[in-house]
Amino acid sequence: MGGGAAAGGGTAMTWTFSSIGMTPAPTNSGSIVGLAENDAGIWAMSGSGRLYLSTGGAFTEQLVLPQGQPVDFEGAPTGELFAISTVYFSVCRSSCADAGSWTQTRITASNETMESLCVVSGSHVLAVGSAGGSNDGMYHRYDGQTFDVGSTAFAAFSPNACWRGESGDFFIPVEDAIVVYEPGSLGFTPENTPGMPSWRGGGSALGSEWVAGSGPTIARRSGTNWTNVLTRSGEGSVNVIVGVSATEAFAFGGGFSSSGQSGWRWNGTTWVELMPDLPLMNQAISALRTSSGTIYIGGNDQNQYPVIVRARLQ
Repeated sequence: MGGGAAAGGGTAMTWTFSSIGMTPAPTNSGSIVGLAENDAGIWAMSGSGRLYLSTGGAFTEQLVLPQGQPVDFEGAPTGELFAISTVYFSVCRSSCADAGSWTQTRITASNETMESLCVVSGSHVLAVGSAGGSNDGMYHRYDGQTFDVGSTAFAAFSPNACWRGESGDFFIPVEDAIVVYEPGSLGFTPENTPGMPSWRGGGSALGSEWVAGSGPTIARRSGTNWTNVLTRSGEGSVNVIVGVSATEAFAFGGGFSSSGQSGWRWNGTTWVELMPDLPLMNQAISALRTSSGTIYIGGNDQNQYPVIVRARLQ
């Protein structure tokens, strides 16, 4: 286990951040693009298609997906695991450490760039991305049996991520806006935000939805309006936000060099830098708060190798 960092939590307890071992040690460049939890443990997927599992300690490599380099990896509430690359949609419904349990479907369109997964359930998944020179928003849908290889357009440009909000709706950051996906109606509703060519990601906390991007910049939702709460310039970006309570959340990203800030904390009033910063992390890409309350953060180190950090309240 690597070095640690601590951040105050609002009680006598503090959050302690420590790097977690990966077995075997990564030798392929890339990032941890997604994390998921099911009955087997905590899963992590690297951009080279390596799938890792932790049952409480180090993450151990289980397999390598035969096709595609994933850009996102998510789990369903019922335990299924999903990955998306520009070329392949991958799904495992059970026994996911077994390569034979994974099914991969090729995406045949040559002008599409996949970015993220909106996982409503094991039978309702959107693979979101953009198409054409204008980066028009589009998605493919998986219904639990079939992945629709033909895409469907929605009115937005440059979708970048997707997260489940507190209401059960999903938030998709796009150019200068947020698109809200309502699973019940299958509808897409745009909401205006402060100008941002590339919102990168976001997340939910009790009573709040957050979106983040370069700068870093973080905006908060009120009704259907979004207002900037943190605005910096030239200090990197935030890619993912994890909520803990109404007065505590964490934002993770990184700089455009190894000197950039990777971790931020919402203290109920303002966003402040984690001091000290996340150990070993150059750029955080993904994060997960587990059912036990532990937070895992995935990304890459200064050598561009995958790295995972664990945060515990102690």
